[in-house]
Amino acid sequence: MTLSVDVISDVICPWCPLGKRRLEKAIVSYGKPVTVCWHPFQRNPTMPADGISRREYRIGKFGSWESSMELDANIEATLNSDEGMDAIKEAGDHARRLQVEGVPFFIVNREITLSVAQSPEVFLAAFNQAIGST
Repeated sequence: MTLSVDVISDVICPWCPLGKRRLEKAIVSYGKPVTVCWHPFQRNPTMPADGISRREYRIGKFGSWESSMELDANIEATLNSDEGMDAIKEAGDHARRLQVEGVPFFIVNREITLSVAQSPEVFLAAFNQAIGST
């Protein structure tokens, strides 16, 4: 049986890359197929459409203004399309129905949930629990 892991993540979250790396380590250790599906989560859905000045904040978060701008370019392509915004709103609504309040958030086989950047060992235990309950 192939495991599935849904990951709810926000590109601005400093813990999400850590959670991604730990999940990847757990998948390698698991040694069997795992399907990973990524879902966006907007940490501040009430942000004004024009945004707010965050240059200093983002330099501190991403190391340089250039790194921050590269991220913005990728996000802007999605946000400038109706389909992209609809997908983000739908994903946010789904996350709120699951009572996701923080990211990263992981759902293993649509039944086991893990919040925050867990250790690879915690992921492995969740994988084994999911396989055992099927």
